[in-house]
Amino acid sequence: VGETNFNSLIKGWAAKPSEALNYATNHDNQTLWDHIARAQPNAPEATRIQMDELSQAIIFTSQGIPLMQGGEEFLRSKGGNDNSYQAGDTVNMLDWNRKATYASVFKYYAGLLHLRAAHPAFRMNSTSLVQNHLHFLDNVPQFVVAYKLTGHANGDKWKTIVVAFNPNSAPAKIPLSKGTWHVVASGGKIATKAFATAKGSASVPGYGAAILYQ
Repeated sequence: VGETNFNSLIKGWAAKPSEALNYATNHDNQTLWDHIARAQPNAPEATRIQMDELSQAIIFTSQGIPLMQGGEEFLRSKGGNDNSYQAGDTVNMLDWNRKATYASVFKYYAGLLHLRAAHPAFRMNSTSLVQNHLHFLDNVPQFVVAYKLTGHANGDKWKTIVVAFNPNSAPAKIPLSKGTWHVVASGGKIATKAFATAKGSASVPGYGAAILYQ
């Protein structure tokens, strides 16, 4: 969001979206799952999964180039090791059994990828496109970030898309403009076709993302 009107102190990171690599964790240091576990040691696993999915929802709906560490789609863990380059295969290997254990997380990641691939609004390729079509919503709850992609952004078939992120534990409501909105993501559920509708406002689950369109 460095080149959009979000915060006067956060700007100038890149001249165009393709210069921004967006990621929650890279191959170095802790995996995302281990980082969340370290930051929230007393949180239930279900809550940490919500935090993980929210992190990736932010990454894969952001303008720029998304990047993820291999295995994040099934909550890869290195047992908390934050500098594993010499730790060997026992720590660094991908435990494919986790794909079955965390099948719902894998499905959510796949849904994010499918949504991004299907909608060019999430892949604008110039600063002017982002500035003309991405607008942050006013009057949203504290700590919630919400924005809309307008005018069939980048040739998208959806006229307007609203994306909202709620880092709070409790659900939050965001205002919607007139008309019926179609929900394609809410909490741990995501799809390329609508599974619910909303009017006037939308509820964003705690530690969750919501995506709607008209």
